[in-house]
Amino acid sequence: FGYTVTTLVRNQDWINPEALWTSGVNVNPRNGMLWYNLGHELEDRNDLVGAWKAFHVAADLDPLSSDGWTMLGIMALRNQQLDLAEEKLKLALDGRSPTATAHHNYAMVLLNKGGTDNLELAISHLKSAVKLEPGLMQGHEMMGMALAEAGRSQEAVAALSAALKLDPRNPNVLAKLQDLTRQSNPESVGSNSVDNSVESSPPAEKKSGLYAE
Repeated sequence: FGYTVTTLVRNQDWINPEALWTSGVNVNPRNGMLWYNLGHELEDRNDLVGAWKAFHVAADLDPLSSDGWTMLGIMALRNQQLDLAEEKLKLALDGRSPTATAHHNYAMVLLNKGGTDNLELAISHLKSAVKLEPGLMQGHEMMGMALAEAGRSQEAVAALSAALKLDPRNPNVLAKLQDLTRQSNPESVGSNSVDNSVESSPPAEKKSGLYAE
C-alpha cells in the first residue's frame, strides 16, 4: 500500500512540472540542471522572484556553465537593469560554451547603453551569435541595424539581406534596406527591387530561442 501511495504522489509530480522540478531539487539539491529547469517553469508561471533564485542557484552550482548566467542576464535586461544584465552576461560569456543567446543579449545591453565603443563591441558579439546560430534572424537584423548606425552600409545591407532570407516579410528589415538603397543610390527611389526579392524568396523556418526581446 505504501508503494502505491508513493507512486500516486510521483504521478502527480509528473502532471505538475513545477512540482516535478521542485521535488527533484529537494532530492538532489546539488544538481544545477534541475534548478535551471525549475527556473524556467517558475518564469513561465510569472514567479520571477522564484525563477531568479532558481537560476542563480543553478549558476552558483556550475559557474562555468553559461545557461544560468544567461537567463539571469536576460531577466535583468527585461527589467531594464542594464548594469546587472551586463554583469551576468559577462559571466555567461566567460563560461565553457557561450551560446548565441548570450552573445545576442550582451550585444543588446551594449546597444542600449550607447556609445561608439559599445556599438563596435555589440557588432562583434552579434557576429559571434550568428556564427553560432546562422538561422538567428534577430541576430542578423540587429547586426544590420548596428552596422548601419556605424556607417558601414555595405556590411549592413549584407546582414539585413541575410535576415530577410529568414523572414521575407519583416517590415523593419524591408524599410531599412530600402532606406540604405536610397542613401547609396538616390535614383533607385521607387524601385521595387527589394519587394521583388521578397516575392521570390520562400519563407524560411524561424529559429526559436530565449531572448530579451
